[in-house]
Amino acid sequence: MIYKYVDRVNEKFRGGISADKNGQAKHYIKKPIFKTKDSPLNLFKLLQLLTNEGMNLVDAFDLVSESDNFNVDRKKSNEMLNELKNGVPFSESVANHYNVDSFIISFLKIGEDSGDISEILQNVSDYIEYEEDISMKIKKALYYPTFLLVMGLALLIFISKFVAPVFLNVLSDFGTALPFISNIAFGLSNILASYGHQILLVLFAIYLSFKLLIIKRPVFDYNLRKFIYNRGLFKGLYRDKFQYLFFKKFSIIYKYQGNFEDSLKFIYNEETDIFIKKTIGDIIAQIRFGETIAEIDEFNMIFSPLSRSMLISLNREDVVSETTYKLMKFYEKSYKNRLDVLLKLIGPIMISFIGILVAIIALGIMMPIFSMGYVE
Repeated sequence: MIYKYVDRVNEKFRGGISADKNGQAKHYIKKPIFKTKDSPLNLFKLLQLLTNEGMNLVDAFDLVSESDNFNVDRKKSNEMLNELKNGVPFSESVANHYNVDSFIISFLKIGEDSGDISEILQNVSDYIEYEEDISMKIKKALYYPTFLLVMGLALLIFISKFVAPVFLNVLSDFGTALPFISNIAFGLSNILASYGHQILLVLFAIYLSFKLLIIKRPVFDYNLRKFIYNRGLFKGLYRDKFQYLFFKKFSIIYKYQGNFEDSLKFIYNEETDIFIKKTIGDIIAQIRFGETIAEIDEFNMIFSPLSRSMLISLNREDVVSETTYKLMKFYEKSYKNRLDVLLKLIGPIMISFIGILVAIIALGIMMPIFSMGYVE
C-alpha cells in the first residue's frame, strides 16, 4: 500500500497569553521591516517583538493596526484583530488571511496551547524569511538568463519564419549546393516555422498529462518522488532541503512534545510529499514495535549517513533538541551552497543552449553566401 495511517495522538487545546507592557514593547519597534505586504513575515516579526515584551495578541494587533509605519497590510490586520476579539484563534485567523504551509498553522496552534507564542513566532518568522530569501535569490539569478532565453527564442523564430525562407529561395535559384551545416540550419528553421505551434501544444499536453497523473495516480506520484529523491539529477539538493526542513520542524516540536515518536507523528501529519510521508509512517510503525533507529532500514531512504549516525547516538533525551538543531543548521548551509553552485551554472547553460541554436541557423545561412563570393 502507498499510505499507512497513523493516528494523531494529541488533541490541541486553545490557549492564550495575557500581559500588558505596551511601553516596553513600543520601545523595541523602531523602524519597518522591509518585506512584501502579501507575506505574513512582517506581521509575525512585529507580533513576536510585542509578545516577547509581555503584550497579549489583541493588544499587539491594536498597536500594529493603528499605524502605517509597520509595512503590514492594515486591512488584514484589522480583520484579524476583529476575529481575535470575537474568539477566533490566532492560528485560524492566519489561515483565513494568508496562504502559508499547514505546518506553520500547526506551530501557531502549539504556541497558543503552550502560551509560548513569542518563541513560536520567532521560529516561524525565521523559516519564512529563509524561504523568501531563497526564492529571491533564485529569481535574481534566473532573471537575466531567462530574459536572454526569451529574446533568443524570439530571434530564432523570426529568423526561421522570415529570414531563412528568403535565403533558401535565393540559393535555390542559383543552384547552390548547401553545406551540411546549412542543411541542418534550414531543416531546423523549417521545423520551427511549420510546426512550432504544434510542438508547443504537444509539450503543453505532455506537461498537463504529467500533472494529472501525479494528482490522479498516487502510485505514480510516489514512484516519481522516490526516483527524484534517490536517483534524480538534483537529488543532493532535494535531500538537503528535506533534511533542513525536517530537523527545523523536529527541533521545534520536540521541545513541546518531549517524545521522539510524537514529534515524528507531527511531521508525518504535516508532510505533503507522498514518498517522504509514507517512509516516515513506516518508521513510526516500526518504532511502535520496539525497533531502534539503528534497526530501521527506512532511515537510509530519506536520511544521510551523517543524520542517521547522529540520531542513533542520541541516548539522552535532553540533547535531542540540541543535536537536531545542529543538523538543521548544517543542512541549511549545505542546501544554500548547493543552490548557489546550481544557480551559477544554470544561467550559462540556458544562454549557451539558445546561443548554439541561433549560431547554427545564422552560420548555416551565411556559409553558402561566403562560398558564392558575395561577401569578401
